[in-house]
Amino acid sequence: MEAFEQIVEYIENKRSFVLEAGAGSGKTYTLIQTLNYLIENKGKDIRFNHQKIICITYTNVAKNEIIERLEHNPLVYVSTIHEFLWDCIKSYQKQLKVELCNLNEIRYKERILKRDTLKGAELAKFEIGYLENLSERILNLKEIKYEDPAFRDFEAGLLHHDDIIILAKMMFEKNTLLTAILAQKYPYLLVDEYQDTAKDTVISLVDFLLERNESKIVLGFFGDSHQKIYDTGIGDLNGYFNLEDKNDGKLALVKKEENYRSSVEVI
Repeated sequence: MEAFEQIVEYIENKRSFVLEAGAGSGKTYTLIQTLNYLIENKGKDIRFNHQKIICITYTNVAKNEIIERLEHNPLVYVSTIHEFLWDCIKSYQKQLKVELCNLNEIRYKERILKRDTLKGAELAKFEIGYLENLSERILNLKEIKYEDPAFRDFEAGLLHHDDIIILAKMMFEKNTLLTAILAQKYPYLLVDEYQDTAKDTVISLVDFLLERNESKIVLGFFGDSHQKIYDTGIGDLNGYFNLEDKNDGKLALVKKEENYRSSVEVI
């Protein structure tokens, strides 16, 4: 059975999966095939239920390419990982403030420990970067914002690019209502280039979102564990599937090993 046929079978059986696609095997083509299958075969129900198909990827370049290849279909919400996670948590401002204070406290203590190991010039130029007792300062703050991904000011409620990943994980873990609402809104969630997705994001999606809502949502991860580019990426999802038994594990493994860029004739 070909990779796409296996994916269709898993979708029909509400089984989440990971497509391990080698270089030149047509991973993006299979992703687009899968999205088009969902549009054509599940689109009517998705529209009726006021839902969306989600496709998240790492970069804006990849995001725009997928949007173009889907011809701007409004049924599919294509987003970067950070955009998607922020969209998931930004409405829960009360809980967001609580978790921001918790995150600040964790990082503040880590920086204090780091400072205590330094001496001389290194100590002189060292900055804590986080605030003691942030909870006392943030009470009257109107809202937490994510506007400039490169800038962080917790006291002003401004989040950095990296903060979104860990805050989302903290909120997914502690807020079961949040994950239930997401599963209701997005019955199909596909992740492009999964190997560059942060481990905390994979935990948010698989261990919290999927684990609690297996009958309501299908996750699909598309990528190649050998093509990891970013150091922050998870690399592989080996801990989530069983090579010996496809029915075991949180994800089923689909392999796509062809290499259309280097055919026998080319070699």
